[in-house]
Amino acid sequence: MSNSFSNKKNIFFQFIKTGSSIVSQFLLVPVFLFFWDLKLYGLWISIIAIPNLLIMGNNCLIGYSNNLLIINYNRRNTPNIKNIYNHAFYLSMIVILILIFAIFFFNSIFDLRNFFDVNIYTKFEISLIILFVIIKLLFDTLTKLNLIFFKADKKLYFVNIYQTFFIFLEFLLIIIFLYFGAKILTISILSAFVYFISFTISFVASKKYYKYFHFKLSNLNLDFFKKLIFPSLSFSMPILHRTLIFQGTIILIGILYSEMVLVFFNLLRLFFSSVKYVLAIISNVYETNMTILLGKKDFKGIKDNFIKYLKIIIILSFLGLTLMLLIGKPLFLIWSNAENIWNQLFYILFLFSFFIEWIITVIQTLPYALNKPSYLNKIYLLNILVYYLTVFCLINYLYIYSLPISFLICNVVFLFFAGIKVKKLVFNYKL
Repeated sequence: MSNSFSNKKNIFFQFIKTGSSIVSQFLLVPVFLFFWDLKLYGLWISIIAIPNLLIMGNNCLIGYSNNLLIINYNRRNTPNIKNIYNHAFYLSMIVILILIFAIFFFNSIFDLRNFFDVNIYTKFEISLIILFVIIKLLFDTLTKLNLIFFKADKKLYFVNIYQTFFIFLEFLLIIIFLYFGAKILTISILSAFVYFISFTISFVASKKYYKYFHFKLSNLNLDFFKKLIFPSLSFSMPILHRTLIFQGTIILIGILYSEMVLVFFNLLRLFFSSVKYVLAIISNVYETNMTILLGKKDFKGIKDNFIKYLKIIIILSFLGLTLMLLIGKPLFLIWSNAENIWNQLFYILFLFSFFIEWIITVIQTLPYALNKPSYLNKIYLLNILVYYLTVFCLINYLYIYSLPISFLICNVVFLFFAGIKVKKLVFNYKL
């Protein structure tokens, strides 16, 4: 099978998977707002912000391990593949257990109900909700780890088909349970159960087709854990950067403003992220290709792939900006039915900040495809600092508009500094 045909097939099924994710997220918003009131939906957004913030390190651990697995698979380094998989699996479990303990400990002392300003759930129920959201994210993460062998074997299409099935399964079950009156706790348990099934099947399938599973505690090595942990901290920076900005902003809005502002911000974030999802389709395919080429030491192929990828991302970003300016408002209002919370200036400012973020996608991808995760770390940290300093300097004068303006400023700063560094990397790459 030619690389061209393989790429087209992978991109097609990546579109299907990403389209399914977009459709499910977009349709669930009006469904939630139909069955729940604004306050309950705002509470759900606030609650899931905390697990998303905490789980990012675990996701990045898997992201780094995935890259190592792809490289070693293409170099046929079987002993290393076994070591990477088993240590990543156990390390992920350890991280989750620590997070679960931390949540229950923190809630027992400070009572998270006060933080969320809610009294419809007991202290124990709040802990359970966060627990099941974390468990769902854990099984989703471990499923991706199991499926990496198919991805490394140039069967990305299978990975996308598999994930699409469970995206739709969760989507349909949530709608059914909401119809019968399910609230936050039930939905969190349901989602965790769906992804437990996803993990179980992916584990059995991967074990059947790829013989790299040797779960013995005696096989674990502390030095190998260290080899995964420290580079994984660098791998966590893109997600740390985005999560601290968006999830941190959600928590900030929940403290300072009403549920209406919180819901509007989150709806816009989802709405503009639809373009980023499309870009992620291209990014996923090209990142995998460049990592495979790295394993084969084809540096000319890496450069050619990057240039082609850059052109595609820029064209699609400008197309997304144009469509959002021309037809974004009516589409948003039809989708959300939220005309009572519409703010035109906030929309425009947030749109242009996302436009810069769409272009940044290509800059963020390359260092991780080439297994140089620490390459942009200082810029990520600087960017987080720039964002929150700008927010706190402007918030007393511009109120809610300080959020999209600060996001726009920090994205321009990142594009400038990171763009210079990535240009040097792609034209002067060395192992």
